[in-house]
Amino acid sequence: YITTMEAKIVGATPPYYLYLKYSHDGGLTWSPLISIGDSTNFPSQVRSMGQIALGGDSTIYIGYFSYNPSHYPLPRHMLAVSTDGGLTFMYKEISVLLPSSIVADTLLKIGSPLIVIPANGKITATRIDGTFGDPDAVAQVSGDGGDTWSTPFRLNDDPQGNGVYQ
Repeated sequence: YITTMEAKIVGATPPYYLYLKYSHDGGLTWSPLISIGDSTNFPSQVRSMGQIALGGDSTIYIGYFSYNPSHYPLPRHMLAVSTDGGLTFMYKEISVLLPSSIVADTLLKIGSPLIVIPANGKITATRIDGTFGDPDAVAQVSGDGGDTWSTPFRLNDDPQGNGVYQ
């Protein structure tokens, strides 16, 4: 399984679209592009590649950054979940990103990289976040398949607000 952005991204205007492709024969052949999200409700954001994780039951989890200011004034981290090999997806909101949580650092990838880790009946989503005063590694955990999430908590243990990028 891989995610990719549309090929016409150079010169394109937002929203940009995220796609999934898969191969079941070691990469000899690939599926057609499968759209993740849609332009209104769950679009991806510029250069926000989806992070894929597979659960022990073959569930596909894709975490990505979503932003459509005409429908939602604040960006969000989303989780796309498929239990049928990518044919259909359910979309779950991990978090709404308040202005204080968005890290304005040109060294970071746009969209705050999001990594989703399913294990032991829980899903953990990690990212870089500015909520605690500087760019910290934070996580949120869901124990119900992504329907609800914990509040963000820091993974690094340096003093808060010390200006150190994690």
